[in-house]
Amino acid sequence: MIMIKRISIIPNLSKNGSGKCAVRLAEILKNVGVEVFAEDSHKNVFTGVKVNFVPRERVYAEAEAVVVLGGDGTVISAAKRGALTGIPVLGVNFGKVGYIAELEENEIELAAKLADGDYTVEERMMLDAEVYKGDRRLFYSLAFNEVAVTRGSVSKLADFNLYCGDKAVSRYRADGLIVATPTGSTAYSLAAGGPVIDPSFEAFCVTPICSHSLVSARSLIFTPQSEIRVKVPSSRYSEAVLTADGKAYFKISDPEVTVVVKKSDKLARLIKLKPFSFYDTLYRKFDTGE
Repeated sequence: MIMIKRISIIPNLSKNGSGKCAVRLAEILKNVGVEVFAEDSHKNVFTGVKVNFVPRERVYAEAEAVVVLGGDGTVISAAKRGALTGIPVLGVNFGKVGYIAELEENEIELAAKLADGDYTVEERMMLDAEVYKGDRRLFYSLAFNEVAVTRGSVSKLADFNLYCGDKAVSRYRADGLIVATPTGSTAYSLAAGGPVIDPSFEAFCVTPICSHSLVSARSLIFTPQSEIRVKVPSSRYSEAVLTADGKAYFKISDPEVTVVVKKSDKLARLIKLKPFSFYDTLYRKFDTGE
């Protein structure tokens, strides 16, 4: 891989210790000849170390790679921003599981390997989530892990109709449906009983949430060329809600609305510095909690 000489550091300051670690990381990178950038709102964080401060919207544009310090949600947000510009992202875990982050706090010295080109980059499939009424698009979001269409706040099952393109697939009485990427198969979809999918394999995984059925209660796998469509035929109990990676959301109260999920042409790029395989990480993080 190419030697990286311009790196932006983005700490999630709501995580205890991330600011102090970001300073140590800047020192490590500068000692190996890397030019370090940070957003200008973090001037009070990087004291005692020379850092180039730029406006927030320039943090990705100035760098050849981004190192983000936070939990999986922070890494996901960074990876989505990086996908828009092709910038690879290295995650340092300051969360609970830290499944997507590559490094733990006590491993940040490994980031020096970026300056030597001693790293690899994994490309991860992402999703485009859209909401249409007729030909009019009402909503769009990029998703790294999953798109979920779930019932509203009332504790009653809702109706969901699933299509692959124009072909009807199944009807569900459930709390919702999750459309997950292979990366997202170890997140919300896994908690709902879905399968684990190797992230090097491109596919959609559609997992029902608490489906009241003996037949349509299992996950379905679709090819990456598929266009997944979800309709909520009735809003008699409450509005349904679309969420992308647990954040971006759209309220669905019109039975004429269609949720469309398809493979995005954008790819998340995650930097890998350690020799662990996907399955090594899966075992360490989920079975041992380390």
